[in-house]
Order: sequence, then structure tokens, then C-alpha cells
Amino acid sequence: MKFIYQTDESGSFIELINWEEIRDCVNKVINKLSNYKLFKNIKEKTKVINQIKAIFQSKEMIEQVVIKEIQLYHAPYGLEYSLDEKLEIEAQLPNPFGGEPFPTIIFMELTDLQPELNYCNLVIGQKINSRKAENILLDLMKKLIPDTKKLLKKDEMFKIFNISDHTEYKVELDSGWINDLLFKRTMIVNNIKQIDSYKMTIYNKLKLNYNIYIIIILIIVLLIIVGWVLYSKYMKY
Repeated sequence: MKFIYQTDESGSFIELINWEEIRDCVNKVINKLSNYKLFKNIKEKTKVINQIKAIFQSKEMIEQVVIKEIQLYHAPYGLEYSLDEKLEIEAQLPNPFGGEPFPTIIFMELTDLQPELNYCNLVIGQKINSRKAENILLDLMKKLIPDTKKLLKKDEMFKIFNISDHTEYKVELDSGWINDLLFKRTMIVNNIKQIDSYKMTIYNKLKLNYNIYIIIILIIVLLIIVGWVLYSKYMKY
């Protein structure tokens, strides 16, 4: 499956160009899954399959769910950073239980700058905005613990449900490419903590080829010099 997407001149993600093609591929996969005996009856299967398909019908949902790694890679671009100066941006996080998205705060910080080694380190974190998300959390608590009879305090709600993200980037200064990315999401549901993480490493083939060419040229030059020295030496005799 090929993803064709557009960025602006600074590298920020703009849109997925071939989202309709991706949607059709996802629908084919869903149709194949529907052939397996995962459901008790036809009615239940049809209902679930239609609900899943409905999620992937819009461009926005395809971009949020299918290519989240691509958007994560391009997240740092388009901003200016100063060493140890933390930026804060208000954003939204899709609600995994459906309904209104969670208002969040994104933190961005340049934590290390090494010009002589040609790299810098960035950290981007995201957490739920507790002040703005209180009403959404209250509605969610009613779904998670419907038999509760008391109004939970904000701190108690975050012990039952919470989501936070932490991403570390290693950026090559001369090219601007992100060479390494480490992502970790911590999610708490009903006091059960789940941590998901993955790492992306970008293989810079062009840079490797360039280095190989430099080595080859140096070897050729060295051979020419050695050859010229030997030629000059024997020419004296």
C-alpha cells in the first residue's frame, strides 16, 4: 500500500492525497475479516462490519487512524525552538470510546543541541487538559462505572481514565530529517495501566551513498598519488 501525502515548505503535514484509495483497501480488508467465523449470527456481523466501515469513510478519520505514524513523524516541523524553552499548544485527542474528543495540551521542547555532531533532540508530550475535559470525563465515568452513586473528584477520575503521550526525536541538523523517533503512550482505563511504544529509524540511503562516493574518490586519489610517486622513482633510473 502506497501513501501519497503533501507537506508544506517547512515539512508540516497538510493532507493525504490518495485517501480514497486507502479507504478502498481498508474496506477490502474489513470484508475479508467478515468471512471469518467471529460472530454469533449474520445480524450481529452486519451491524459490527457496518460500524467499522463507517469509521473509515471520511478523509479525516483515515488521516487520524491509518497514517498516525506519518503525522507523528512530521509533528515537530513548522515551529522554531530554543534550547530548554518549552512550547505549549492546545489540541484535541480522539475519544477511544466515541463522542466528543478530549481537549489536550501539547508540550514541545528542544532538550539537546549538538552542532558539532550535527544533531539535536526534541521532546513532544501530550496530556489531557484537566480543566477543559472535566465534563467529558464525567460522562465517560458514567459509562465505565455506571453503578457509582457519588460524584468523583477530578483527581479520582484521572486514576480511572487517563491518556498521555511522550515522543523523543533525534534530528539531523544539516538536512532537517528526523533519523530516530521513540513514541510511548500511557493509557489508564478502570485503574488498569497499558503502555504502548514503538521506535522508528530512518535509513538515509542518500547520505550513505554520498559517504561511499567520498571514500571511493579518496581511494582513487590515493592510488593516483602512489602511482605517481612510484612512476617518478623508477623514471630516475
